[in-house]
Amino acid sequence: PGAPVMASFDGELTRSPPMEGKGTVPTVVVRRFVGLWPSQTCERAMSHASLSNQYWKILSLKGETVAPVEGAGEMHLVLRGEGGGYTASAGCERLSGGYRVDGLRITFDPPADLGPADDPPANAASCPAALQERQRILLDTLAAASRWSIQGQGLELFSASGQPLAVLESVYLH
Repeated sequence: PGAPVMASFDGELTRSPPMEGKGTVPTVVVRRFVGLWPSQTCERAMSHASLSNQYWKILSLKGETVAPVEGAGEMHLVLRGEGGGYTASAGCERLSGGYRVDGLRITFDPPADLGPADDPPANAASCPAALQERQRILLDTLAAASRWSIQGQGLELFSASGQPLAVLESVYLH
């Protein structure tokens, strides 16, 4: 409590009347809140993470914060070079597939190791229902992703209509 924390948002600087007195003062107008980044420093945030060859911790999907689940692995997405594809996990099963990037456009192929949606993987029974639901949301998010944006160490995925789908944070492994 009381410690500085980095926040990211879409907004603008304007000049507004002050609470007291005359004239105007610089004012930040927040249009869309993206997230809080307690582990960030100004120096790290000023450098931009690379999209590929990166481990991305998933912080939120479709506007909902991803909370840790006891006994489950961390929810993440690893983007290798396009030829290397991606791996992802919602905390239970490991998913893998291909992806393509064209400028700020991105498309993800369905995971190669999953059958049709009505034919769950063989080890799905060992995955709790809550994690199966997170996996479904993750798969839906990847299927709907159309654009991407990196600011500092944060990656956002957007739908074709520009709706935010996911917020991820780069994690540098030692």
